[in-house]
Formats: sequence, C-alpha cells, structure tokens
Amino acid sequence: MQDLTPKQTIAVSVLLLGKSIEQAAQDASVDPATIHRWFRDSDAFNTALAEGRRAALHTAVNTLSYTSRKAAVVVDEILDNKRTPPSIRLRAALGILELLMKWAELQDFDARLKRLEAKGGTDAEPDEAA
Repeated sequence: MQDLTPKQTIAVSVLLLGKSIEQAAQDASVDPATIHRWFRDSDAFNTALAEGRRAALHTAVNTLSYTSRKAAVVVDEILDNKRTPPSIRLRAALGILELLMKWAELQDFDARLKRLEAKGGTDAEPDEAA
C-alpha cells in the first residue's frame, strides 16, 4: 500500500474489514464519491484492495485446509459406523466419490492446459474467419 495516500490506506483497510463504502469514507474523512472515484481511477487503490483480498483468502484457505482434516475424520467415522443410517452413509460415500471425480477433472484440465501452454497454443483451432 506504499503508493496510496494515507486516506486511501484507511479506506482500503476499512473495506477489507467488510465495511461499507460509506463507513470507509467516514473513517478516511472523505466523501463516498471520492471512494467511488478511487475505484474508477486509481490502479494503486484497486491493486491494494485486490492484494488484501488475496491475503485474506489465503488465510481462509489455510484455515479450511487444517479444518478439512477434521472433516475427513468425521466422514470416515460416519462411513465406518454401522449404526449410522445407510442413507447417510451412502450420501457420505457418494460425496467423497463426487469430490474425487471433480479433483481428477481439474487435474486433467491442468495437465492439458500445461501442454497447450508449452506448445504455445499450437493445438488451438484456427479462426474460421481467417
């Protein structure tokens, strides 16, 4: 946020807390129209917001990654517990299979994309208008 004015820095910080534009404007001692102008005209303002959102998302993903281990243990316990109703066990099993299929599709897509990028996109179909 080094390219921001002090007021922009305050506004970005407030917006990253999930507060409204009006609240950000009030905290930064500017008119809400000024914040709207910064959205429209300031690359530095938009970049700082994007970087802040990416950092927040990264933190959330890390937290969910840790929590996913707990979730996997719960699903495993549900599948192994013979007293769990069959319909619940089936839904858990199908959920796992669906997630694994999506993961495999993403892996296949990623591999194809990497091959295309390595070839410089030469596998792309020529434009019919050309």
